[in-house]
Amino acid sequence: MKNVLITGVSSGIGKALTKLLIAEGFRVWGIARRNELLLSLKKELHSDKFFYTVADVKNKDFWENLIKEFNKKNFIPREVIFNAAVNENDLADGINLDKTQEMMEVNFFSILKGVESMIKNYPKKLHFIAVSSTSAFKGNHKEGIGYAASKGALSIAFESLFQK
Repeated sequence: MKNVLITGVSSGIGKALTKLLIAEGFRVWGIARRNELLLSLKKELHSDKFFYTVADVKNKDFWENLIKEFNKKNFIPREVIFNAAVNENDLADGINLDKTQEMMEVNFFSILKGVESMIKNYPKKLHFIAVSSTSAFKGNHKEGIGYAASKGALSIAFESLFQK
């Protein structure tokens, strides 16, 4: 049975992927910040193939703690879908670099930390998927600086990882 890790499962693409994969017989470990939405998804799925962790992917010890949870439950992911993202317009009131930094941390650096941790702890072949955005190719003033920059950086980083 295939085990899949998906970040950002409380809504949108992550939630839809979780439902689809559970219906296809996969075991899914979901990550999200909002406990109430994870509980709701667990009830909706009504499946013993869905596990979850309430966490913020940018927290310093997130990946290390998640690996410990996996080991306790004998859950070794083969596919990892990095979907968690934040999008706050950091240009709404001038330039807000705190918001820019937050988006880069969640949308880019936490994913690279995840790749590093997963490869270090599970050296067998893994498949990584990073959910990006059309903003990676063309920014816009409604999304601001950080979202487009983080998704562009993510796309280029994964192209480099693929080539490696």
